[in-house]
Amino acid sequence: MLKGFIPIIMNDRKNAHELTGRLPYMDVMKGILIIMVVFGHIYYALEEYGGLTLDNVTYNITAFIANVLIAPYYMAAFFFVTGFCSSFKKPITIQIKDDFRQLVLPGFLISLIMGLFTTSSGKWVDFVIDMLIKAKVPWFVMSLFWAKLLFRLITDNMKATWQHVMVLIILSVLGCYCMGRFRLYNYLSAFQAFAFVLFVYLGYLAKDKSYTLNHAHLYGLIFVGLCSVLTLIKYPVPALCSHITFGLKSCPLFLLLATTGTLGVYYISRIIKENCILEYLGRNSLVIYLTHFAFLIIASHFIPLIIEDVNESKLTAAAIIIGMLTGSIFWSMLWIQVLNMRYLRWILGKATK
Repeated sequence: MLKGFIPIIMNDRKNAHELTGRLPYMDVMKGILIIMVVFGHIYYALEEYGGLTLDNVTYNITAFIANVLIAPYYMAAFFFVTGFCSSFKKPITIQIKDDFRQLVLPGFLISLIMGLFTTSSGKWVDFVIDMLIKAKVPWFVMSLFWAKLLFRLITDNMKATWQHVMVLIILSVLGCYCMGRFRLYNYLSAFQAFAFVLFVYLGYLAKDKSYTLNHAHLYGLIFVGLCSVLTLIKYPVPALCSHITFGLKSCPLFLLLATTGTLGVYYISRIIKENCILEYLGRNSLVIYLTHFAFLIIASHFIPLIIEDVNESKLTAAAIIIGMLTGSIFWSMLWIQVLNMRYLRWILGKATK
C-alpha cells in the first residue's frame, strides 16, 4: 500500500521544497512528533472504546513509552516547531485571520467529518447540533491559535528578552495551575495556551539564535536521565495535553522535561536531515492529528470481534499495536489526498487551484 503513495509523497516533497522553501529537518521533526501522537493514543483508545483490559508485557511497554518517554514533551514540541517556523511579521489582525482559517476552521470541520464516522447513524443530527452549538474544536489547534496571539501581544509590547521569558514562565505556571484546579472553566483551551506559549517563544529563539542549540543532544540525554531516575524512584512523570497529570509543585520538573525532550527530538531531526516519508507526514501533521483518532475508535470496536483474547501472547499484542499505528497513518494519508482535492482545499485553509 505504501508503494502506491510513494509518487504522491515525492511529488509533494518536490513542491514543498521548490515553492515554499521549507526546512526538511523541521518537517522531519513534525513527522516524528505526529507518529508519537498516534502511538500515544493507541493504548487509551483500546481501553476506552474497545472496552478491553490490557494485561500483557507488550501493552505495559507501550504504556510506558507513551506516558514516560513521549507524553512529557510531544505537545510542547509542536509549539516549539510553530515558533521556529513562523515569521510573526504579518500585522496581528492578518495573523488572527490566517490562523483562524488554517487552524480553527480545519479543526472544527474535519472533527465534524470524523464524528460522522464514529457516531451511530441515529445520533448524527444530535452530534452535528452539539458540534455547532458548542463550537467544539480540538484543544491543540485552539490552544495553538491563542498561543500565537499571546506570543504577538507579549513580544510586540515588550522589548527585552528577560521580560519575555519572565512573563512567559509566569503564564506557563498559571496555565498548569488552572488546568489542575479550574479545568471546568478551561474555555476554548485557553489554559493550555498559557502553559505552552513559552515553547512558541523557545522555538522562535532557536531560529534566531541557533548557536544556543549546538549541544542539543545533551538536552536529550538529560531528559532520558531524568525519566530514568523518576521511574526508579517511582515518582510520577508530569505531562500536559488534553488533561494534566501533575500539581503545582511538579511544574518546574514539567518545564524541564518538556524543554529537554523537545530539544532532544530537535537534535535527532537535525541528524536525520531529510526523509521523504517523515517530511510528508510532518507537512500534513494537522490532518493526521485531526483524522487519526477516528480510525483508532473504529478499529477498537472491531478488535474484540476479530481477536478472542487480546492478551493471549506478546506477538498478538504487538500485532495489534503495529496494526493500529500503521492503519491510522494510512487512514490519515487517504484523508490528506481527499482534503487536498481542488474543491475541498478550502477546508484546510488553502486556496483552490
